[in-house]
Amino acid sequence: MKLNLSRTLEDALRGLVQEERNARWRRENRATIESYNRLIEKAGVFGEEFQEWGDESVSD
Repeated sequence: MKLNLSRTLEDALRGLVQEERNARWRRENRATIESYNRLIEKAGVFGEEFQEWGDESVSD
C-alpha cells in the first residue's frame, strides 16, 4: 500500500485549520446571531403573512 504521508498530513491540517476558523467565526459572531434570532422571534420574517404553506410541508 502506497501512502502519501505529506498529502495525508496536509489534508488533516487543512481540516483542523478550517474547523478552528469556523469555531472562531461562531464565537466572534455569536452576539450578532443571537440578536438577529431574537428580532426574528419578535417581528417575524419579511413576507411571512403571504406564505401559503403550513407546518405540514416541513419534513423531519
